[in-house]
Amino acid sequence: MSILSVEKPSSGQDLPAPPSFWKRLLKQALAAIFASVVILVIYLMVVNDSKEDNIVGKHAYGGKNGVYIGVIEGRGRKSGVKVYYIKQAGSIISMDERYVVVKDSAPKYD
Repeated sequence: MSILSVEKPSSGQDLPAPPSFWKRLLKQALAAIFASVVILVIYLMVVNDSKEDNIVGKHAYGGKNGVYIGVIEGRGRKSGVKVYYIKQAGSIISMDERYVVVKDSAPKYD
């Protein structure tokens, strides 16, 4: 018998029957869904933008003269400059971070 010859098994009982098309498709779909969920969870853990800003609720004072400005509502960027959004009486203003001093306490008026 040569190496190139192909032998057929003597009986069909030696090899297991291949799984059906639908079973294979279901297994592949479940594996793909599981892999997608794992990748999504890892992505959301790494790129979590819902970090709470610890500056919100603190009080803003003027940098040069120390005048009370208001309560900080958030921070962001405006025209490429980092700003604080400060709540004053009835409105919210934005001020450059360089001109604001942040303190935990409100001014005490006697």
